Amino acid sequence: MTNKLQNKAQSSKLQEVNYLTEDKLISLDHQISSSIRSFRLDNQSWQDLQEILSKLNSHSQRKKISASLLIKALIYLGKVSSEDKLIKALRKVAV
Repeated sequence: MTNKLQNKAQSSKLQEVNYLTEDKLISLDHQISSSIRSFRLDNQSWQDLQEILSKLNSHSQRKKISASLLIKALIYLGKVSSEDKLIKALRKVAV
């Protein structure tokens, strides 16, 4: 009778382990969905980005804002801005 109970306990433990590994695989797939990109900035652009970050961090009520979050915000602003404003900005920075 003890063998039957042990077998049931072992089978339930295996099911729990399989369930945990499936959860881990799902979370890994979720992490893979965002890919890392890199961009090159000259020294002046990097300094400008750092200035904007320090200005925003001193003004912000929330935790420290990262450079990647700032770039995401700039991308969002680019999506909602008109094409004429973007082309004018591109002409100014493409000197």
